[in-house]
This record gives sequence, C-alpha cells and structure tokens, in this order.
Amino acid sequence: PAGGSSHTTESIVGVSMPIVPPFGSIFQAWASPEQINAWYQSSPVPIDDGRRSRLDEDLEALRDAGWLIGFSDAWLGEADGTLDEMATLGQTPKLDRRVTELAARMDRHARVSDIVDDASAARVGALFAPVFDESGTVVLSLMVGDIPTNAGRAFILDAKDRLLEAAARITHALGGKPPEGWGKQ
Repeated sequence: PAGGSSHTTESIVGVSMPIVPPFGSIFQAWASPEQINAWYQSSPVPIDDGRRSRLDEDLEALRDAGWLIGFSDAWLGEADGTLDEMATLGQTPKLDRRVTELAARMDRHARVSDIVDDASAARVGALFAPVFDESGTVVLSLMVGDIPTNAGRAFILDAKDRLLEAAARITHALGGKPPEGWGKQ
C-alpha cells in the first residue's frame, strides 16, 4: 500500500456513518451555533463543559485551517476498519455502536497546527477537506489516506494544497459557495 502500512482502506465513496462528536467535525465547523448545539445535544456520548470547550476549540481551529488531519495511530486504524465494514455491510446497529465507542475514546482531533516539523508530519495518516453546496453547507468530505510513513512536512503541505484545490473544484462544479476566505489558508 502507498502508506507503507499493512492496511489499505477499501473504497468508501459515499459511505455513511453516525456523526457522533468529534466525528463529523468537518460537517459542523461552518454550521450555525444552533446546528452545532443540536449536534452536541444529539450525541450518545456525554458532553460535559470541558469536552464541549475542547470540541468548540477544535471547530474553530478547523475553520481557521480550512482542512483537517488524522494522525496515523491505532485509533485511526480502528476508525478505518470500521469505515471499511460500513462500505461493505452498510450502516448496521453494531457498527453504529462501534463508532459511538470510538467517539467516546477520542477526546479531540489532531490539529493542522500540530504539524510543526518532519517528525510530526510523518505521523499524519489522512487529510480531509470540505465540499460546500450552494448554501455554504458542507455536503461531503474529501479524504486522502495511506500517506507514506516517511512523508515530511513539505509533502503534507503539498498534499493539502492539492486536496483543497480538488475540494474547491468540486464545490464550484456543484454550484457551491464556500465561506469567505476558505481555501486560502
């Protein structure tokens, strides 16, 4: 596999999964405060004040960066495996529970600002970018996975530029309207 790992994510185009905080952050970052609050309130994972504050900070960091990373670790591998199963089996109650359990263990997303040098960049396992519709709502997330384990910071930033360009082209093709300043990060 391109990423040098023993796991290759199956095709997950169009896969649907529960949006349990912090999963779905990319879909919520540009939502209204009321929509974000509803997302928190609908979570089967309890969100106390501390967790809510961290989630709010992560959403703000995502809006500022315009894209999201996932560090390659056991958690990302487990999430990839669950998405693979959802791509094959669909969204089953058992897999929904597994997503909820993963969300409960994940306190926050990795942040783009965590990529400070080649060593931290080498931990990146996936990049995500939003695609917007005509109302400025995020309607899908593009993902680049299987990042080479020896990827340096320059590689990640180049991949980010290409991913944001692709997301912008798809947004445009859909007649979408990204928020002011998005993609200029």
